[in-house]
Amino acid sequence: MLTFFFSIADSVRFLSSNKEDPYGSSKSIMGKSISLRFLIHNFGDVHQPLHAAERVTPNRPGGDMGGNLFTIKHYNNTGMDNLHFIWDEMFDDYKTSIRSNLNATQYQFIEQLSLDIQQEYTFDLLKNQITKNSTQKLWSQESLDVAVNFAYKNIQEGQDLPEAYQQQGRDICRNRVALAGYRLGVTLDKIYKQINSKESSVLSKYLSDLTQFSTISKKTSVSKSASKRKSVKALVTN
Repeated sequence: MLTFFFSIADSVRFLSSNKEDPYGSSKSIMGKSISLRFLIHNFGDVHQPLHAAERVTPNRPGGDMGGNLFTIKHYNNTGMDNLHFIWDEMFDDYKTSIRSNLNATQYQFIEQLSLDIQQEYTFDLLKNQITKNSTQKLWSQESLDVAVNFAYKNIQEGQDLPEAYQQQGRDICRNRVALAGYRLGVTLDKIYKQINSKESSVLSKYLSDLTQFSTISKKTSVSKSASKRKSVKALVTN
């Protein structure tokens, strides 16, 4: 999870500064474009519950890689039949792949899905949670809570998931996607207000909070990452 924190922090600092230049010219359209893509991707990842935890058992003391090793019977495809994949797919059986450059039909599908989720989980409905939990640490804690309290409950490895589990999982995924999208929107709004600010060299508190992990040294981050994995594993062992 710390990898996401560092990546989000780097993207926020890069996009919000006209002076800082960590990976080439900060005014480069290509540099900004790549940084924005990383930001979008990592906002999604940090809200995916199985990116925050893994299941540890006596038979699998090293963990199940966030559900990637937890096999299920659902897709009739060994490459797809695991718990992590179905959470990535939001419990929907998509007929067309959306993991590559989108054609017009795929784009329309994504646009409609986005509109459906926004209607189901409006910004006003989630505003209190968005305001209260405004740091990466709290976003990842939300994901961890879902993993611990739901993702591994009442399911058996090697079997298809109960219908009730799939429906609740689908609802949770749509909620998490809505939260990630709104938080991304808030962040981008802050970033571009930052760029146009007369005090653009001083990050706003919101953006500063999102970049707090970028000040941790590489040596410290490795040890903290190992410690984090141990604590997460302990929490989800059953």
